Amino acid sequence: MLDDSTATAPSPTPEARNRVDALADALRDRVLGGLYSPGHRLVEAALVAEFGTSRGVVREAFQRLAAEGVLEIAANRGAAVRRLARADVAAVAPVREALEGLAARLAAPAAHAARDRLMASLAEQRAAEDAGDPVGAFARANITFHHLVLDLAANPRLAEALRPLTLPLSRLIYARLFDRAARLRSAEEHARVVAALLMGDGAAAEAGMRLHVRNACAELLLLPDAYLA
Repeated sequence: MLDDSTATAPSPTPEARNRVDALADALRDRVLGGLYSPGHRLVEAALVAEFGTSRGVVREAFQRLAAEGVLEIAANRGAAVRRLARADVAAVAPVREALEGLAARLAAPAAHAARDRLMASLAEQRAAEDAGDPVGAFARANITFHHLVLDLAANPRLAEALRPLTLPLSRLIYARLFDRAARLRSAEEHARVVAALLMGDGAAAEAGMRLHVRNACAELLLLPDAYLA
């Protein structure tokens, strides 16, 4: 018979993993979509009732999102949407710039075959201005564009490295997009990256993406104090 020091917890069943996946995805979407703002506290009991799930599933989803940098968990205070300090944004900026630039360079060889997807992404960004919710529409198109470039880079390690750097910034990026001029600048910069990709010019695509990320992060640092810790 095993004592408590040697026993291991049973592995979660596929059904339990699926419930955790679904809840983590739903909560992440609420953060990315602006429904949960920085500092928003997530009430475990309320989520159990809303999603018809268990406390164990909610806690596992919290842990997953905390590992991604979306939530922060404090003893006796529970989980809350992570608030970044300006110093955090400034520290992340050059790392994200380098990694997203690398993603653009690696995506260049596969870009021609994905021409339709890239052009559709740009069209989605342009169409956002005519949507009932231009900020939300552009935010979704922005995520699609960056995910597409990362997908074309076809480097899972790069994707793993970028995820915890990008997700915590997502709410700030959403706030930045309330400025129409920022949306238009972002769309123009995306178009220049796509042009370089379709020419197969990895160096130009990397330079364009690095400039885009650098500009975006600089704009995040100009947001009011209400968005930052």
